[in-house]
Amino acid sequence: GVSPSGKATGFDPVMRRFESCYPSHFSSQIHLPSYIFLLLTNKIKYLLVKFKPESLYYFQPSNNMDDQTMKAALLLSSLVLANAAQADVLGLTAELGVFSPDPTIQFSDHDTPSDSTDMEADSSRYYGIAFEHPLPLIPNIRLQGTDLKSEGTVTSSVTFEGQTLSGKAKLDLSHTDYTFYYEFLDGILWLELDAGITLRDYDGSIELDSVKSGLSATIPLAYVSAYATIPSTSISIGGEFKALSVGDSSITDTTIKLKYETPFLVGLEGGYRSMNIDLVDVDNKDVNSESSGVFLGAFIDF
Repeated sequence: GVSPSGKATGFDPVMRRFESCYPSHFSSQIHLPSYIFLLLTNKIKYLLVKFKPESLYYFQPSNNMDDQTMKAALLLSSLVLANAAQADVLGLTAELGVFSPDPTIQFSDHDTPSDSTDMEADSSRYYGIAFEHPLPLIPNIRLQGTDLKSEGTVTSSVTFEGQTLSGKAKLDLSHTDYTFYYEFLDGILWLELDAGITLRDYDGSIELDSVKSGLSATIPLAYVSAYATIPSTSISIGGEFKALSVGDSSITDTTIKLKYETPFLVGLEGGYRSMNIDLVDVDNKDVNSESSGVFLGAFIDF
């Protein structure tokens, strides 16, 4: 007969063994990563049976490679293969919540002195949506937005738009994050690990004594996300970290989060977020903002 690969069934012992376990009329329903994992496993077994130990000379460990190193390498390989076999076909996650920051802010024209401003932040809203897929090399995509606005009073004079001003002030540091990331762990040993790059798009403004200036910039950030699920529960704890330091400008955005997912796909999340933003010469402005506080939200995970 002819196998799904187009070869005679006796052509490859591994394919013949696979087809005997999984008939061709079921092959279209097999999850592709699981197919690859099983195929690789059987191929390794076939090679170990076919070749004698001395034929594996080039794969023998060197004298300085002990048993522990070999065991660690085998464990890592197993984790990678198992993670690929269990990867989601398609995944979609959405979140929505409120963030209550306590800000400390300084701003002025570029290269002019400024003092801390007595500002209060409105309760900020945040949202996020992530799309994951099994396609190799193509990153997953995550879109997040934070509404971050503050207002207060500048008691000491600062140089703003070429004028010496004080009085009522408003600062809008709202931004949208476009994150492109890869999954390195996806539920293996209850762990999840993602890493990639975020493009943060600021589209805000500064207003002082009725004089207003735009504040727009797109800034790349490194992105890391790590979570651990408590075994036998629907509770996970972890965090996300985004950072950049280039020249005199720097941004760090750290989130510590606790999540609980119900049996109905929806869940609750809460935690603490801290943002340190130091922008130098953005639209001819220098802005230093430290905002940190608690957040609470809900999510749905398909």
